[in-house]
Amino acid sequence: MSEVKTLEEKIEGKLKMLKFTAEDTEKILETEDVKAIERHGGALESIIDKTHQLKLQFRNCEQSKTTRTLWRLEVGQKIWKPKLINLKCLLKK
Repeated sequence: MSEVKTLEEKIEGKLKMLKFTAEDTEKILETEDVKAIERHGGALESIIDKTHQLKLQFRNCEQSKTTRTLWRLEVGQKIWKPKLINLKCLLKK
């Protein structure tokens, strides 16, 4: 299997994990349990950091402009910045 294909599969797995974890955000925020919110925030940040590292590896592979453009569109749509901003605001309180 090519390095690009392997990276794509790993990225897809991380994005699924991010979506799954982010779906619990609202429920965890409603509990107002600071430790749970901090753990959840840490989990989200960890997944995002790992996804970013895979993205950097992907960029180092020789790819066409079309593939890089598709990557940017997919990641932009799947990473939920508003949920993270909301979580960070609550952690600051």
